Amino acid sequence: MVKYPRYIFRSELALQLIRDYVPKDSKFLEIGCADGELSSRIAKIGLTGDIFDISEESVKRAKDLIRERRVDKKLNVYNTDPLALKTTSRYGLVVMLEVLEHIKNDRDALSKVNSFLKPGGFFLISVPAKGTFWGADDELAGHFRRYDKEELEHALEQSGFKILKIYSYGFPFLNILKLFREFMANRKPEGTIKESKQARTKKSGLNLFRISLLEQFPILNRNTLFPFIKFSNLFNNYDLAEGYLCLAKRNE
Repeated sequence: MVKYPRYIFRSELALQLIRDYVPKDSKFLEIGCADGELSSRIAKIGLTGDIFDISEESVKRAKDLIRERRVDKKLNVYNTDPLALKTTSRYGLVVMLEVLEHIKNDRDALSKVNSFLKPGGFFLISVPAKGTFWGADDELAGHFRRYDKEELEHALEQSGFKILKIYSYGFPFLNILKLFREFMANRKPEGTIKESKQARTKKSGLNLFRISLLEQFPILNRNTLFPFIKFSNLFNNYDLAEGYLCLAKRNE
């Protein structure tokens, strides 16, 4: 599956944070693994993990991809919602990118994530930023909300986390692409928005907007976007972008 710029910007920054902070022998949990691309790259770093998605199609693609990349011995893939499970497993890292905004009771979800972590374990989370950026693409993806920076920080701290890094990533490029996503969302059939939030959420990890030219000629990738990512990183500590990526640590 072709990865579009928003995913590439986010995943490159996420992987760098994992390399910088998380011990390589850690076991991780990914909530909302989509097609498993990020998990497979985390496994290449050296971590092992349990990865979950509520979409059957996503799990099928994830199993195919991790087998293709020969990391299937390091990753277990499950088609269920880990936040609904009762487990005594404890992880050194939980990854939850572009998931919390799909959950109505987000504080309960954050408390559950905290319970999955070992004391001092790491939590890597991304969410769409700023309520003022709410648009048709959020409706289409099944979002309940966007987060202002102070709101996200408060939610994490109240749930037992210490924030290590919080980046407002992708400015100015992803802000421009946000306008394109809204344009594309407004062109979707009206009935699509009337589907349940869960139905829209299940589709959200598998490219809501298909651009045939880019899928035939995938010129946007980690290599071609590298200079744009490096430039946008200059703005990560300014609250300008339409997405947040945060690394936090469970209080010991």
